[in-house]
Amino acid sequence: MNTMQSEEKDYMKRATQQEERSIGIALLVASLIGLVGLIGYAASVPHFGSRLFFIGLLLAVATFVSGSFVGTLFGMPKRNNAEDSTNAYTLNNSLVEISDWLTKIIVGLGLVNLKQLPGQLMSIGEFVNLSIGGKGQGINVFVNSIVVYFGVLGIYIGYNYMRLVLSQKYKRADDAMQEILNKLNNTKNELNIAKEVVVQKELETKELKNIVQEKDEQTKTLVNVINEPVLTLDNLHSFTENNEIFKSAVNPSQNAKDFTGKMLSTAKTRTLQGKAIHKDDPQKGQWGEKSVYNYRQLTATVDPKLIQGMFRINLKVESTDPDTNPLPDDEIVLFALHDSFGDPPVRLAKASNGVAELSLISYGSFTVGAITDKGKTELEYNLEDVPGVSEYFKTH
Repeated sequence: MNTMQSEEKDYMKRATQQEERSIGIALLVASLIGLVGLIGYAASVPHFGSRLFFIGLLLAVATFVSGSFVGTLFGMPKRNNAEDSTNAYTLNNSLVEISDWLTKIIVGLGLVNLKQLPGQLMSIGEFVNLSIGGKGQGINVFVNSIVVYFGVLGIYIGYNYMRLVLSQKYKRADDAMQEILNKLNNTKNELNIAKEVVVQKELETKELKNIVQEKDEQTKTLVNVINEPVLTLDNLHSFTENNEIFKSAVNPSQNAKDFTGKMLSTAKTRTLQGKAIHKDDPQKGQWGEKSVYNYRQLTATVDPKLIQGMFRINLKVESTDPDTNPLPDDEIVLFALHDSFGDPPVRLAKASNGVAELSLISYGSFTVGAITDKGKTELEYNLEDVPGVSEYFKTH
């Protein structure tokens, strides 16, 4: 489509150039013919032939220019303007309207005064005859011929040049301007569409963020439910009534609460101290920095096979010398965790078969502290040191 339009424009341009050459040739030939008559007659008149030549030349130029102006008015093209409020540029038809008015006035006056035209021509000839001191009707005929010939030539040249050349050039200039405006309008429309798309994408992104945030809150709630402590100070009585460790105590449940309460108090103090030093890892450096101490060992495994960004952590406290220094069954072990696990961030677990275990869901690594043997043994283990964990787990 663009190729066809380009070929059409090139053809119209070549046609306009050819018409311009044709009009130029016609003007040259006609002017030479008129000048031959003008010079020939002026040369044949004795005494004032040179004056007659220059007066005739002035008349020829004046009538030609006047005729060209009239011809231009008659050949002025009319162009329809499309009403489009989106275009900042519109064609100015003021000159066309003036041309229309003047054309109608000239035609009207010409028709009304048509009978007086011969007399007006004769008066011009007599005026020239008197001004140069000539005699006879020959000069009148000469002057009238110049006026009629060059006037008609001017109308012909002016009309055809406007109709065939200038109007086409105006049209190409207007079309080029309109094409630029159309491209600007198309670009503006594309920008508006792009803005609408961006706004729509922003709304969709905001909606997705809200959905993600809602899902994240749901996930956190679910994690908190999963990580809810099973063993607390309030339910110690249920497993201490028949616990061999507390049978010798006057009030086994109260005894368990006493030393467990002391471990809890210690954990709270250590957590506050740790947050002042390590804001993102409050248990770091608060439990002796040893995972093996006093025949007890704190270990951990990390299972990443959950949803993305969540890990199952299994903590274990057991004896390094189970034959001589076993971890008694139903021994209470306090695990001090990251502060995202509550206030205070601790969990209680009781030993079974020589092992106290705790399973949690976490977003990343942190340092775990542990107290056992009624507060006599403290252990510490940084989950970054778990063999085989990913960099994502270590940095979150």
